[in-house]
Parts: sequence; C-alpha cells; structure tokens
Amino acid sequence: MVYQLAGECYLRQAKWEDAKVMFILAAEDYKTSYSYFSLGCACYNLGHLQEAEKVLGLANSLDCMRAETWGYLTLVMLKKDKPEFSAAYQTQNEAFKLGLTDLKVLDELNYLNISKLQYKAARESLEYSMLVQSGAKNQKRM
Repeated sequence: MVYQLAGECYLRQAKWEDAKVMFILAAEDYKTSYSYFSLGCACYNLGHLQEAEKVLGLANSLDCMRAETWGYLTLVMLKKDKPEFSAAYQTQNEAFKLGLTDLKVLDELNYLNISKLQYKAARESLEYSMLVQSGAKNQKRM
C-alpha cells in the first residue's frame, strides 16, 4: 500500500520516473488493475510507449471496465511511430462508452487525432469532450 500511495503522490506531481518506480514495486506485491494502470500512465508520460502498452494491457485484462485504461491505450496507439488508427478508434469508442471523464486524456486525444489527420475520430472526440465539459459545468452549478 505504501508504494501505491507514494506513487499516487508522484503522479499528481508529474514526477513520472519516481511514480514508475513506486508502481513497479506495487505491482510486484499487488498485481492489481490499479497498479498496472498507474504504472502505464507513468510509462506513457515518460514516452516508454511499448512498456506502457504492455502494462495497460495487463490492467485492462484485470478490469476491462475502466474507461481511463482504454483512454490511455488509445493515446499509446496514436503516439506510436506507426499508429494503429483502426485499433485506436475502437479503443477510443470503448473509452467513451465506459464514460471517460479525464479532461487531460480527452484533450490529448483531441490533439493527437487532429495532428494525425484522423478527422472522424477527432470530431467524435471533440463532441464527446464538449459533452463531458458541459456535464462537469452543470454538476458544479448544483
């Protein structure tokens, strides 16, 4: 548990290398979706895309209902040297279907879809982001 708590702190502070170390240690003791997901986030932010894809895949196999995992898998696929556009589109749709609400991930999806000239995926991602943001604004008013 200590490794996970320390890892969470490092993730919030964008100390990706430290977070990666903590979640490697956490995953050795607790092979949970959360440990692998968090390790995948750290790896993604360090640019370690192959490692990120591997551990996010493990996280997804342990809990395929986590929208954020699908979102990060999409980001990894879009950032590869040879992007897997069809697979990325499918994982993006799964993330949306499961209710992805992480605005940082959504913003990056929007950017990558546009920069990779994936206009259909970009349009759907932008529309979905607007819905999430308007929902977040409506909840703040209540």
